[in-house]
Amino acid sequence: MGVFDVVVIGGSTSGISSALALARVMVNTLVVDSGKPCNRYASESHNFLGYDGVSPASFVSNARTQLEEGYKDYVTFRDGVVQDVKKEENGLFKVFIGDSTPVESKKVIFCSGIKDKVADAGIENLEKFWGKSVIHCPYCHGLENKDKKTALLLNDPDMVHHVAPIVVNLASKLTILTNGGWNKDLTEDHKAFFSKRPNVNIIDKKVTKLHGEDGQLTQVEFEDASTENVEVMYTHPPYELNNLDIIKSLGVALNDLNLIEVSQFQQTNVSGVLAAGDATTRMRSLAVANQQGQLAGVAAATELRTAEW
Repeated sequence: MGVFDVVVIGGSTSGISSALALARVMVNTLVVDSGKPCNRYASESHNFLGYDGVSPASFVSNARTQLEEGYKDYVTFRDGVVQDVKKEENGLFKVFIGDSTPVESKKVIFCSGIKDKVADAGIENLEKFWGKSVIHCPYCHGLENKDKKTALLLNDPDMVHHVAPIVVNLASKLTILTNGGWNKDLTEDHKAFFSKRPNVNIIDKKVTKLHGEDGQLTQVEFEDASTENVEVMYTHPPYELNNLDIIKSLGVALNDLNLIEVSQFQQTNVSGVLAAGDATTRMRSLAVANQQGQLAGVAAATELRTAEW
């Protein structure tokens, strides 16, 4: 097998979008797909024009089929996990996939996303409700959970200050949970802001356990064994970049959010390495991933063809 122009690591939305842009200008591309996107727990996705309400899994499956059927001369898909990427002295990248023979490429695009470390949040049963009645984004899932008793469990008052005005209009009652952590950081401005709405209440206790059945949350339990009736909860569990060790070994810079730092065209600080999708932004949606993937594909193609001129 010869040298690929581009290896795209990750076969979900941003990865397939990158591959499509590359294929449209006849760039020989390999897409490596582990089959474990972070949105695999969601049955619906919203806020993507023309695809509102679509299942993320079906969206990606249909997109991959289109490329496999219509662009097979330019795009190859391989199911597997990338174990390592090495940049060689000649500028090429050696990509190790599973235990098979490594492949070489001129460019690498990381579209491998993040993993939500739900188990590390320290809340019993959180994983049973994640992606169902415990969600991360009002724009993605808020309307489907309107008029419910809602909790907001975020890391700091500034983030709550940002999200609460959106969520409060969706909720019948909004309970802000400090998790016993950031109440000491509340400023007078925060207190005045939160007290403006009569249906907003703050509980300054550590959350220890969630209760409910079949993915439907009913109660939040606190460390003193008291409970609060809650039907939907917004939270951001800890996360980590997939392929973090590989990304670091290449010298790719991360930003303050521990995501890959990229230019407006999805280029990293390492020549030949680009990134797109959830690995680069907290705006986690199909629409954003699609747009970033296309930008990364265009940038990689432009770099390649300009170098060949």
